[in-house]
Amino acid sequence: MMKRFFFMLVLLSLYAPLHSESTNSENESTEPAPYTMEEFPQWSRDLRRSEIVTLGSLPFVALSVSTAYSSYMYFSGEKNTFPNPFNQDDSYSNREIFTIVGVSAGISAAVGLTDFFISYMKRKKAEQERMLQQAQDEEKIRPISPEEAGELLRKSQQKRGQEKEKTKQ
Repeated sequence: MMKRFFFMLVLLSLYAPLHSESTNSENESTEPAPYTMEEFPQWSRDLRRSEIVTLGSLPFVALSVSTAYSSYMYFSGEKNTFPNPFNQDDSYSNREIFTIVGVSAGISAAVGLTDFFISYMKRKKAEQERMLQQAQDEEKIRPISPEEAGELLRKSQQKRGQEKEKTKQ
């Protein structure tokens, strides 16, 4: 039974490289195309960034929380020595470990959400500025002098007067 298994394994290992070489032609590239910005919606990119920030901050936050907890335990007099977070012998009980990990995860999630909201607000502000600039470019608004304003008012009053005369007739 084992001989058959090894024989089939050897056959498959020999067949796979031969088959893969025959399917790839020389002019086709086997390297995948890089992703473009249009492939993923904005919300998924924001979620991924938030995930990366959350998981990236977790080790630093965990170290900071364990150091702060150790400092509290030492200075409050509950422990005679400063607990070493890297020492497994005398460091923390299971309850303390779960507390430290839970607080660290919560703080890391808060850091990720904060980054999410900050990047969201920046993007919205940039989009509003872009839309405002686009509207200003389309309208081509320019300030006019008081003389031009008076002339435009006189012309509009003359047109109104002519329209009233036409309606009376």
